[in-house]
Amino acid sequence: MPPPRPPKWRSKRSQRVSVPKDAGAGDDNDRAVSHTGDLPEPRAATGCVDRAGAGPPAGAARAGEGAGPAVAGDGDRICTEEARRLLAPPLPSEPPSWSLPTDELLSGLPGRPDRVATAAGRLASELGDVRSFNYYRLVAELVCSRQQPVEGLVSAWRQAIGSKAVRPGAVFATAWKRETGVTSPG
Repeated sequence: MPPPRPPKWRSKRSQRVSVPKDAGAGDDNDRAVSHTGDLPEPRAATGCVDRAGAGPPAGAARAGEGAGPAVAGDGDRICTEEARRLLAPPLPSEPPSWSLPTDELLSGLPGRPDRVATAAGRLASELGDVRSFNYYRLVAELVCSRQQPVEGLVSAWRQAIGSKAVRPGAVFATAWKRETGVTSPG
């Protein structure tokens, strides 16, 4: 006689469970089995941080409600200052540099490397000399790094856009050299 066959393996999920009709109907247990023997869908967590039910209710860790000293503000100075900085209202945003008038853009150039390319592009386009963009960029970098005064740049620009200038780019370069004494930027 052949040996008996082992029973076929079945996962626990695929097995039906016989449950009395009144069991599990009104239980608060998340794992209660329905009348058909299927496991119910998990419920959403209510009043808890995680679904397991551990932890304080959401929002309980506020200042003064048992929170640690870093949250309450009566302990670590660095954490308190960082919290103030992060929770402060945002600073009013400044307009983009491309929207500024040219004289304001050039005047605000010292210490602002983010405006160098915008200033160089503006000079190149207003003076009609886009081939000299790199020259204007180097001039703007000198002013930005405070190696040359911003007044010299603004003065050279004003002379170049004047009504008498036939070649504004050449007028700017000559005025820049005269104002700063720099023959070639860089």
